[in-house]
This record gives sequence, structure tokens and C-alpha cells, in this order.
Amino acid sequence: MQIFNSKPSTWQDLQDMVGQLFTEVGYTVKVSTVIDLVRGQKEIDVYVHDHTSEYGTTFLIECKFWNKPVNQETIISFSH
Repeated sequence: MQIFNSKPSTWQDLQDMVGQLFTEVGYTVKVSTVIDLVRGQKEIDVYVHDHTSEYGTTFLIECKFWNKPVNQETIISFSH
């Protein structure tokens, strides 16, 4: 199943499309925003907050538009 009519051509297009998807389902979205994490500030590609859920769920999304796996340092930077 295809969600969008076109494929992203850049990483910026990808994060904008992901943000659009979550916006359309009713979540609060910030694209390319800086947040405070345990190991300092980190720029997040797409910050999504579900204000309708009982617990106010937040999703931090890093959009991968590479030809290689995400490195371990990037993954660890999300640790609490």
C-alpha cells in the first residue's frame, strides 16, 4: 500500500512527509526540532505528541534516508 503519490527525493522531503502523515491523523507535530535528552540537546527529525491518549504519548522519530544502517551512537542518544 502506498500512502503518498510520490517518493521523497531528499531527507528533508522524507521528514516532511512523515510529519504530514502524523498531522493528518490528528497528532501534534514538530518537524526538525531540538529537545533536551539525558546526554544533552538533540535535533529530532519529527517530534509527535498524542494529546488524545490517556498518557500523552510522545514519539521521537529519526528519518533514515541513507544507504547504510543507523549507527549505534544515534540509537544510544535516545536513552534515558
